[in-house]
Amino acid sequence: MLIKINLSDIRIILEAIFDEKLAAKFVSAKNACIDNDVHDSGRAAIDVSCNEAEVIIDMLSDYLVNSGIDSNGELNPLGYRLEALIDIFNDA
Repeated sequence: MLIKINLSDIRIILEAIFDEKLAAKFVSAKNACIDNDVHDSGRAAIDVSCNEAEVIIDMLSDYLVNSGIDSNGELNPLGYRLEALIDIFNDA
C-alpha cells in the first residue's frame, strides 16, 4: 500500500521506529523530500506492506504511550499527531 505522508510526520515516525529496514524506507523518503526541496506540507509516497503497517502502528502506539501523554494523562500535541499517524496506517 502506498502511504502519502509529509516531512514533519516522517520525522516523527523516525523517532518511533527502531526497525532498521522500516526506518530505511522513511529515511529515503525524508532525503527525497529534502533533495527536492519539499517543505513540511509537501508529501512523500512510501510503499509499505500490510505487515509493515502493523509493525509501524505498534511502534507508534508505544511511542504514544511513552511520549504522547502529559502528566495529567491527557494527550499532548505529539500524542495528537501520533494518534493521527496511527489512523493513517490503520486506514491504509
